[in-house]
Amino acid sequence: MIRSTLLVARQKLKLVFVLFVLAGIDQTSASSQTPILGADINKLIVDTMLAKGMKASPRLSKSRKFLACQTGLSVEQMFGSWKTVKVSCNEEGGWGVIVRTNLKTAQKAKAVPKKLTVASTGATGTSVRAKTTPNVTIKALKHRSQVEIMNILALGRSMTRGDVIMPRDIITMAVPVNAASGVFFDPEDIIGRKLKTSVTARKPIQARHLKPKWLVEEDDEVVIQNQAGGISVDMVGIALENGQFGEWIKVQNLSSGIVVVGQIKNKKIISTNAKISPKRVVN
Repeated sequence: MIRSTLLVARQKLKLVFVLFVLAGIDQTSASSQTPILGADINKLIVDTMLAKGMKASPRLSKSRKFLACQTGLSVEQMFGSWKTVKVSCNEEGGWGVIVRTNLKTAQKAKAVPKKLTVASTGATGTSVRAKTTPNVTIKALKHRSQVEIMNILALGRSMTRGDVIMPRDIITMAVPVNAASGVFFDPEDIIGRKLKTSVTARKPIQARHLKPKWLVEEDDEVVIQNQAGGISVDMVGIALENGQFGEWIKVQNLSSGIVVVGQIKNKKIISTNAKISPKRVVN
């Protein structure tokens, strides 16, 4: 009887051990699935369209995370154009995200202007090129050494258009007072702001480098709200323009592809104020 009890106990211990090992394998497998970042999706869109002879500049947030996709991602155009694409994970329980590609047409390379040369006639009648190095006098050098200096904000690393400035990106640097035009002194004035153009490291941040603080920005996902007769119908859309509270901007309905004009009610809601009429539809 005792021997039979010991055998049953051993079998239970073996079963518990096997279940423990299987659970560990499942956890290891789950943890090994690295999430897909917005930067990966941007690169996939760029590569896909480049293979089709098009140049894209998608601005999906680089740090945004998506579930891993074992079957791979697909990129397809929407509304009959590559201006907007849908990136999808087609496995069971997969996901999809709509991205504006900012499709660009091929541009001709700008001609580099030739340097102008100034010539004068020497004593022998031959042409002599004037020196391009300006003459710096001792008086000017002394003046430079006495220039008043002030500390302003700059970037500690090079950043590109659309990047968001974070506290770790900011440094201070000393510049002459007469060169401090349109610059910033308080980090709170630039933290969280988006760059309108690329800025190299150790270059002062100026107001012209930053995008305005819009309530709704181009490519933001919004809710298109139509109200009529006490009934409200909401649809998901993408803002095609920047705007402040109360302004009328163009938005695109993601389900139909129709572009309409709506008024900004808050950061998420764009209201057409009534059912969509031909006057509100943009061809």
